[in-house]
Amino acid sequence: MITLKINFINFLFYALAAMAFTYLYWHQSQEIVVQNSSGGATTVGGEAGENHVFYRAYYYLRDVEKPSLFLNARVLTLEKGFSGKGAGGVGGASGGVGGAGKAIFEYPRGVAYDSKLQKMSYTANSGYALIDSNDIFLEGNVTLSDDLSEINARTASYVAAKDYFVAEQQVKSKTLIQKTKDKLFVDADKAISWPSQKLVHYIGRVVGRIDRARPYEPGINFTCEQLNADANTLYVELLNNVYIKRENLEARSLRGEIFLENYNKKLKYYVLYDDVRVVDKIYPNNTGNTSNSPGGSGGPPQVFIERRAYSEKLEGIVKEEKIVLTGYPKLIQEKDIIKGNKITFYEKSEVVEVDDSSSSFILKKGK
Repeated sequence: MITLKINFINFLFYALAAMAFTYLYWHQSQEIVVQNSSGGATTVGGEAGENHVFYRAYYYLRDVEKPSLFLNARVLTLEKGFSGKGAGGVGGASGGVGGAGKAIFEYPRGVAYDSKLQKMSYTANSGYALIDSNDIFLEGNVTLSDDLSEINARTASYVAAKDYFVAEQQVKSKTLIQKTKDKLFVDADKAISWPSQKLVHYIGRVVGRIDRARPYEPGINFTCEQLNADANTLYVELLNNVYIKRENLEARSLRGEIFLENYNKKLKYYVLYDDVRVVDKIYPNNTGNTSNSPGGSGGPPQVFIERRAYSEKLEGIVKEEKIVLTGYPKLIQEKDIIKGNKITFYEKSEVVEVDDSSSSFILKKGK
């Protein structure tokens, strides 16, 4: 899923450099390639306990049958685990890389591959890679990206064998939903992603929004303590202290769901569960007030009708601007208190539909 975001000319340069100026060393089923950008190479083999330092180096680690890691860095240090007693180099030469080792790098830019050859590009101020496992650890201005998404954080790690990465501290992400062309923005304390499965979890002080591809279609803002997103099913789950805002409607609950594919369908787009509390404002002549200023676009405060609702479940059908409340619902609108088995009201409208076990009716205030 994760793929390198550099132009083709840079990639071609890296590839040619890797072929032109390399020393190859074998370690079990892997080969390690290191070369300086000037065309020279430093011998990695030597006595155990030595560190080997490369400047403006290109580093390429791969299994025999597939690529697994590529990067360039200002400074690259191969740590003491390299004993120079490996199984033999290219052409039967001795002096391979033996024992567990670590490659430490400054200002890395590179690519890691998962088991399905999905690419993840990354940049950071510093980091290191474990040779045996191909695990990567990055720190300082970290960026992880692919064709459709980008995550920025202070630290990150990638566990190749289990195909997941963790980004932590001041996480900020943006994702393009390929099918709907919506944009999902999420900030959190931590993000865990499984790229090949197209799953990501955001944990801790989650704040985000969904912007629609069409600018005239309102998006939705949200906060929660954990968000789980599945790009396969276009499904978003919100957990703990959930808050959503869509135009003039605000709602809180313990859990929520967003079905990204249902925006323009007569189906539920978002659902809230457990201890649902709603505040909806109705402005005269349906002018609305979607800005943060009392007067909308900077004018005097507008007069509005506020209604509050309570229930155990809320379904938002945005194509019809309809809100459906079930689970002991109660709605307060001006001096009216409405109860029933199901209460339906419409955004930007005073119309309320009530359904109970024996009858149903529509309450519509006069203009």
